Amino acid sequence: MYVGLDLPVFVRPARWLTTAGLAWVAALLTMVLALSGAVLAVLGRDVSILLVPAPLTYAWVGCVLLARRPGLPMLPLL
Repeated sequence: MYVGLDLPVFVRPARWLTTAGLAWVAALLTMVLALSGAVLAVLGRDVSILLVPAPLTYAWVGCVLLARRPGLPMLPLL
């Protein structure tokens, strides 16, 4: 892109705060919370360790789909 006097103008778009980026941050937070819940379940000899894969699966599938197809309305719910 050039402006009036043929000087190059380098414009970098502000892409750090996107829906997909926020979804990846939420998935990482979900992973940390699920793994800490798994550690607490193992330490307490609880059967809730079986519930750990469900939130991880929903979070990561939602992130991958949101990164690939950002316009679908159901993806932010995953």
